[in-house]
Amino acid sequence: MSLLALPLELYSIVAAFLGPKEQAALACTSRLANHITQDILYYHDGRSKTPAALLWAAGKGEIGKARKALGALKRQCTAHKTKCECISQSLLSTSLHRASAGGYTEIVQLLLDKGADVDARSGRFGTALQAASTTGHERVVQLLLDAGADVNTQGGRLPTALQEASANGYAEIVELLLGKGADVNAQDGNFATALQVASAEGHERIVQLLLDNGASVNAQGGRLATALQLASANGHNKILQLLLHKGANIEARSGWFPTALQLASLHGYDKIVQILLNW
Repeated sequence: MSLLALPLELYSIVAAFLGPKEQAALACTSRLANHITQDILYYHDGRSKTPAALLWAAGKGEIGKARKALGALKRQCTAHKTKCECISQSLLSTSLHRASAGGYTEIVQLLLDKGADVDARSGRFGTALQAASTTGHERVVQLLLDAGADVNTQGGRLPTALQEASANGYAEIVELLLGKGADVNAQDGNFATALQVASAEGHERIVQLLLDNGASVNAQGGRLATALQLASANGHNKILQLLLHKGANIEARSGWFPTALQLASLHGYDKIVQILLNW
């Protein structure tokens, strides 16, 4: 008798007794075989040392495949609970990070519902909140904040989500983070404040938001100069004026950075030179 002629129940039993490699080979033999073994393959993938299905689905925004990967575990695991104990926290958290970086709101919610640690760190962008703030996904940021994400967690490429959003010009995300209590003057030994990076990149609206929320105008943290020096060095005259009106120190020096006037002169920003001379 052909294997394909077996009743579905017997076919499933046979497939369940095969090893993962044999099951994968069986799945390639026909559509019926693929349909029958799909859940088992998802299950073994999720339990392997190098799971791929959920991670791939989360990174590509494939909500259907993400549900299948999680659903297969639910059907295969007799001890399954709402927060699935048969899925490692590492797998859930890494998947959450990928979905957050990609802006895949549905998958983010799905993973949070399954118990993913909203503050777990994964990869060079730190937490899921930092990843979403770096890539500009406002809806995901809101979802993570609503789920209790720590707005001031440090780690990743830049220390905090606020610094990431400020550096990349995402004003709406900056507003969300500030509204949740983000430390406007956060920094560490290697990185500048949100105001410094926003001033360097020319994000005028963000500079205004940060100043309105108490940003220290003369902060010299990290490897960068003050916000005024950075605005001068990069030719951002409108930001320069905002900073001056907030009391920026025109004579400030930082490390090997000369004064704002010297930087503007060095780079040929005549308008900024004139503003500084007349101040």
